[in-house]
Amino acid sequence: MISFLPVLNDFLETIGVVALSLVLGQASLLWGRVVVVSLAATAVLYLFKLLPFDYGVLVLIEIVLLAIVISKLTVVPLTKCIIIVSASLIILLVLKYFTNYFSLTIGGVNVHLLLNSNIFLGMAGLLHALLMIIFAELVLKFCKPVQDSWKKEAFTKFRF
Repeated sequence: MISFLPVLNDFLETIGVVALSLVLGQASLLWGRVVVVSLAATAVLYLFKLLPFDYGVLVLIEIVLLAIVISKLTVVPLTKCIIIVSASLIILLVLKYFTNYFSLTIGGVNVHLLLNSNIFLGMAGLLHALLMIIFAELVLKFCKPVQDSWKKEAFTKFRF
């Protein structure tokens, strides 16, 4: 039986990455669009994870996919999108490192439990997403988004 907790973990982390990327690109946060973009990106990335790619190639695919999607839906240029998505994924990597470090040292979690527990993986993904969203909201307080940062023709059929 396939467990969908790793997919849920990826979805939550993708929401955080997309939200932080949009804020760093000075686009406004419209949460309905952020969730839809994250859901579509997670589905496409899950299909790539089923193929025999290394993790580094999957990260490059994620950077390129999210950068293209963000540049097509907003007014942020593609080169800037690549940089901000890379920065958001680096922040996520740092959050993952510190989460695993603190759970192993302070929490006293066993390494085998950490690697094999889907529930811990889902809870860690929720924690990462919450921290990235809080960081995105803090950045949004200091850097105001550009007005009309979303392209209107990309969402003529859908209102969310």
